[in-house]
Amino acid sequence: MGTCFLGDPYLQFSRKYGDNDGRTLDFSSRRIWANATIARLSTGDYDTIFIGNSRTRIGMNPDYIDGTRRAYNASFSALTYENIYMLLMPVLKRTKIKTIVLGVDFGMERMSNDFTADRYTKANVWRSLLGIYSFMDALEVLKQKMGTDTRYPVLPNGLYIKAEQNLTPRQYRKIAKTMIKEFQTHIGEPLENSRGWSYFKAIVQKCKEERITLKLAISPIHASLLEAIYSGGLADDFENWIRQVVAVAHGDPMKQKVPPAAVWLFCGYQDWNTEAFPDHAAPMTYYFESSHYRPRIGNRLLAQIFNLKGTQKTPEIGVQLTPENVNESLSTLRQQREKFIRTHDPEALWGSWVIDR
Repeated sequence: MGTCFLGDPYLQFSRKYGDNDGRTLDFSSRRIWANATIARLSTGDYDTIFIGNSRTRIGMNPDYIDGTRRAYNASFSALTYENIYMLLMPVLKRTKIKTIVLGVDFGMERMSNDFTADRYTKANVWRSLLGIYSFMDALEVLKQKMGTDTRYPVLPNGLYIKAEQNLTPRQYRKIAKTMIKEFQTHIGEPLENSRGWSYFKAIVQKCKEERITLKLAISPIHASLLEAIYSGGLADDFENWIRQVVAVAHGDPMKQKVPPAAVWLFCGYQDWNTEAFPDHAAPMTYYFESSHYRPRIGNRLLAQIFNLKGTQKTPEIGVQLTPENVNESLSTLRQQREKFIRTHDPEALWGSWVIDR
């Protein structure tokens, strides 16, 4: 019991997860992430949540839209829509959240992990003191506290500060190739067959029922991944997925009682997202690697999503999709690609794996 109290992995006692100059420890499991985040959001005066996988967690800084710290980044690595739904349901019952920014990614609805609804019980004081999982998680928290340095990796607003790395050209290509293999896992499989798609639709529906403004941000993956999608036979799957996201967000217009969720597409072939992989061990300017964009790009995304004045908003970043313009926007994306590959060599920029069949 004493170990559970001191470790307090689910924030049932101190409401501080390893607090150190405002920063906190990283969560060592999705169970800890869910319970600690529910506790933090339920006891804080938040009105806006950012939530998604590691792209959202690393790239979107809540303070950029709200200096009063009423926005919180509740994301975590490799989250599924089921995980997100499990967190949002208790949070929305206990808070006055007005806006949710949901990071969505191609293939995210097909992801799965061992943290599922049928294996999760929300923490309370007694479970935190006496539960076997609480005891194991408390040990992990105490271990981190004793072993970590003085700069914990998570800001008070939930943004994860990713450590800078000087990756080699080979490492950049390896990360990109791993992502493509994930994309290729379920080529041609109907979205309705994936476990996560029903949870995605449930999230959208719940926000409509609760009159919560929902903003769906299709992550700005690096153009190397986008090129691999188009050159590797995944273009139809990718574009159909986007159309389906828009369809779910807007629903049946005859039944709409609230505005539809806004869908923003941030993929493309602009200067910033076609950045070449370094030819030596060095960081990239706009990305950590092909999968994760930096907050400097996240800030521009947020400027568009929230229509912020006097910020880094630029017309070349992002297009809001609707049922009326989605096909035209996807056609424009294809035209961007065709123009880009006429004047650039993807293999020289990112490696030969891009054009693998």
